[in-house]
Amino acid sequence: MNSVQHVGSMLRRGKGSWPIVGVVLVSFVLCMGVSMWSLYELSQENTQDVSTVLAARIYDNINNNTREPVMVSKTMASNNFLVEILQNEGTMDEDAVLAKIKAYLIHLKGSLNYDSVFVVSEKTRRYYTVQGVHKIVDPQKNDHDSWYRDFLASGKPYDLDVDRDEVDKNFWTVFVNARVVDEKGNLLGVCGVGIRIANLQKLIQEYEQQYQVKIRLVDKNGLVQVDAEDRNIEQAYLDLTGLRPASQQEYALQKNEDGSMVVTKYLEPLSWYLVVKKEGGIGNSNFTDVLRLNLGLFLLVMFIIMTALWLVIRRFNRKNHLAQRLNEQLASAANLYSVVREIDILHNTYADIKSSGRESSEDIQEQQGAQEKLREKMYEHTDPSHQGYVKEFLDIANLDERLAGRKGITTEFLDNNGRWVRGRFVVSHYTPWGKVAHVLWLVEDIDEEARSREALMHISVKAIADNKAKSAFLSNMSHELRTPINGILGMNEMVLRECGDNGQIQAYALHVQAAGHTLLALVNNILDFSKIEAGRMEIQPVEYDLSSLIHDLVQMLHFRAQEKGLSISVDVDPKLPKVLKGDEIRIKQIVMNLLVNGIQYTKVGNIVLAFGYASLSEDKVGLKVSVKDTGIGMKPEQIQQLFAKDDRLTAEQAEGAEATGLGIAISSRLLKMMGSKLEVESVYGLGSRFFFTVEQGVVRWEPLGNVQYAVSILPKE
Repeated sequence: MNSVQHVGSMLRRGKGSWPIVGVVLVSFVLCMGVSMWSLYELSQENTQDVSTVLAARIYDNINNNTREPVMVSKTMASNNFLVEILQNEGTMDEDAVLAKIKAYLIHLKGSLNYDSVFVVSEKTRRYYTVQGVHKIVDPQKNDHDSWYRDFLASGKPYDLDVDRDEVDKNFWTVFVNARVVDEKGNLLGVCGVGIRIANLQKLIQEYEQQYQVKIRLVDKNGLVQVDAEDRNIEQAYLDLTGLRPASQQEYALQKNEDGSMVVTKYLEPLSWYLVVKKEGGIGNSNFTDVLRLNLGLFLLVMFIIMTALWLVIRRFNRKNHLAQRLNEQLASAANLYSVVREIDILHNTYADIKSSGRESSEDIQEQQGAQEKLREKMYEHTDPSHQGYVKEFLDIANLDERLAGRKGITTEFLDNNGRWVRGRFVVSHYTPWGKVAHVLWLVEDIDEEARSREALMHISVKAIADNKAKSAFLSNMSHELRTPINGILGMNEMVLRECGDNGQIQAYALHVQAAGHTLLALVNNILDFSKIEAGRMEIQPVEYDLSSLIHDLVQMLHFRAQEKGLSISVDVDPKLPKVLKGDEIRIKQIVMNLLVNGIQYTKVGNIVLAFGYASLSEDKVGLKVSVKDTGIGMKPEQIQQLFAKDDRLTAEQAEGAEATGLGIAISSRLLKMMGSKLEVESVYGLGSRFFFTVEQGVVRWEPLGNVQYAVSILPKE
C-alpha cells in the first residue's frame, strides 16, 4: 500500500519534468550539431581513408558470402560417413557406393542450396555429383582436370579454383576443394562445393553501382578470378606490384597519378586479393546529400521525441489517477480485516500494518519477538475455550511445514466478545530456496457467515432426517398395504373358481384381479423405491438359467399384451451362455418394468425383447438387453426428463394408460447399482427402444440356442 502511495507521489511530480525535457532536447540538438560537424570534417579527409572504409565494407560482405562454402567443404572432408565410404569403396558394390554418395550429395545440396556439390575418389578417380558418376578424373589426358593434380601437389588442406561448371559448361563456378583423409592422413579423395560466379558477380555489380568503384578478385599471380564482366575472368591480369598488403590483416593503398585510389585486401578463406579501384574521392555534392539526410533525420527524431514525451507525461497523469483509485480500493479491501500483521519467520520480527483500534499508516516499524507478541495479543482477544487451539495454530516454528505447497492456512475461533472470527496465514515471500520467509497474519470477523452456515447445516440435517422418515413411512405402508391386497386377490381367486358359468360375475372378478395386480405392482414399486433411497437395496448374485428367465417374463405379460391386441416376440443370440451368475430377481424386475412400459404406451404393433452379449473375459460377459415398442415415442426434450418423472404423454394421449413413472426410475437406479446405465432411443410417433448392458458371470459356456419358438405371442383376434 505504501509502495502505491510512493508511486503516486512520484507521478504527481511529473508536472515539473518540463525543465528536464528542455535539457534533453538542447543536449540532443548539440549532439546533432557535433555529429554534422564531424561529418563535414570526415568529408575533408583524403580519399585514402574513404577508399579504405569502402574496401572494408566490400571485404566484409564478400568474406561473409564466401566463408560458409569453405567451412562446408571442410566439414564434408571430416564427415565420418564420407570417409568410411571412400575407405571401403573397393570392397563395396559400385551401385551401393554410388547410391550412398549420390543420396549424401543430394541432401547436402538441397539443404544448403549450393550450385554444385562433388566428391572425387582418389582410388577410382570417379567424379561423383548429385546426378551420379559424372566422369573419371585424368589430369594426364584431360587438361581440364589439371586442377586436381595442382591441388594435390600444393599440399593444402583446402583451396579455391575458378573453372567452368562440370555439369553446366555455360557457368563459371568458384570451387572450394578440400582433402578427404583417413585417421593416418592417407589421401582418400577430394570433396567440395561450388558457387556460380553469377552470384558473386551480382554482388560485385551492386557495389560497383552503389559506390561507383571497380571491383576484382585476383589470385596471387594477378590473374582475374571474379569480375563483373565474364570476358576478364582468367583472361586479364593485374599488376600487383606495390599492392600486396604487408600482412593479411592490413590494407594496401596506392594513389595513381590520375587521382584514382586502389585498395587491396587479402581474402584469407579464398587465398585471393580483393582489389577496389575508385576514381577520385567524395565531393561536396555527396556531403550535401549526407547533410540533407542528417538534417531530415534530426527533424524526424525531434518530432518522435516530442511526441513520446507528450505521451509519457499524459501516461504519468493517467497513472497518477489510477494510483489514487488503487489506493482507495486497497484501503476498502483492508477494511475487511481487523488485524493485518506481516511476520518475518526467519528473523522472528513483525510489523503491524493494521490492528484493532489503529488504522494503517505510512510509518510502519519492524519489531522483534513476532511469536511471543502474536500469541500475547491473540490471547487477549480469544475466548478462553478456544485459546488452546489458537495457541497451537499460531506456532510459527512449524509454519513452513504446514504451508508446504499451499498459499495459506485458515482457522476459525471465538473472540472474547463471543463472535466468530477467521484467522489465516498467507505467504507473502519465499526464500530463493523455496522456504517461507514472510507471511501475513489476517483476522476477519465472520460471525454472520458462521451463524448462517450453522443454520444451513441444521436445515440440511433436518432435511436428511425427514427424507429418512419418508422412506421409512413408505416402506412400512407398503408392507401394511400388501397384506389386505393379497387378501383381496385371494378372495377374488375363490370367486373366480366358484362362479361357474356366470359370465357377468366372472368378468367382474377378472377386473378386480387386474386392478389388484396393478395395485400390488404399484405398492411393490413404492417399496423398492423407498429401499433404494434408504440405501437398503442390495445386489445379490446367484446362478440362474437365462432361458427360464425369458420364459417367465413372457408368460407373466402375454395376457396383458393379448388384451391390447399386441404381440411379444423374442430375439435371442443363440450363442449366448445359458447359465449365468447375477441378481436374477433384479434383472427380471428391470426387464419386466421395460416390457410393462412398452405395453402401456403401445396401441398397435408389437413388443420386441432382444438378448445379446459381448465377451469380456473367460468368465464374464456383458449381457445386452433391449425392449423395442411401436408406441407413441418421445420428443427429445421428453427423453431428457425421462428419468426424473413420467412426461411421455399429453393429457389426451395418456387416457387409459397406467403408468406411474416409478418403473423406469427404479430400473435406472438398479442398473446404476449394478454398474450399468439405462439408455433410450425414440422417434416421436413411431416408438421407443430401451436398452442396457450389464456385466454377468458365466457359470457354463453352454449356448442358449434358439428359443424364439417358445415365447412368440400372437395378437388377440
